[in-house]
Amino acid sequence: MEFFSLILLVVAGFIGYKVYRANFGGGGGKNSLTDRGSGRPAVSNDPRIENMRPGGVFSLRGVGPNMDDFDVSVVGRHVYDEDGFQWLEIEGDAGTQRLWVTVEDDDEVEVSVTLRKARLEETGLTKGQMEALTDNDDHTLQVEGMTYHFEDRGQAVFHRDGDLSRGESFTYWEFESDDEKTSMTVERWSDGTFECHFSQSIRESQISIYSVAGDA
Repeated sequence: MEFFSLILLVVAGFIGYKVYRANFGGGGGKNSLTDRGSGRPAVSNDPRIENMRPGGVFSLRGVGPNMDDFDVSVVGRHVYDEDGFQWLEIEGDAGTQRLWVTVEDDDEVEVSVTLRKARLEETGLTKGQMEALTDNDDHTLQVEGMTYHFEDRGQAVFHRDGDLSRGESFTYWEFESDDEKTSMTVERWSDGTFECHFSQSIRESQISIYSVAGDA
């Protein structure tokens, strides 16, 4: 009798754990940033950067080479998908410029900000250089006086405004600077155009949320 009671306790505990995980999160990966089951971008009014939606307002402090401060109005919330792993891009208007905050949840939330995008030719790089890189390359590039080390290459899909019913495929190459303070991502889109993003990681303490959406 005691044996069967123990089995029932174990089963009940396991079911309770699964219910908790399903409703309250944990586990990282795409499920923490998307609604479970639907795959749609998660919506919450908790004051966190991953919950920002158009109309929301937040600030960034001490970012970029000049340690600038920005007050940002959200104008877009986009989704990237690579083989089922999803991450967010919060597009913002900082008054004098656009910026993009990327949010990934891979065991823990990682946030970076892109303050500048440029055409490939503006950086001095060529399409041939990028297309010649393979995953096994230990390669460095000199861009605007900085040395960048090749980190990764992959393919993903961009869903503007989080619309998962339509998307645009692209190939990306990721690089990290010598001082590990700046990353450069080169993207080749389906129409053959190339774009470079210059980004830096930011801490949660550098972000202040004023409202997550225009109606919140």
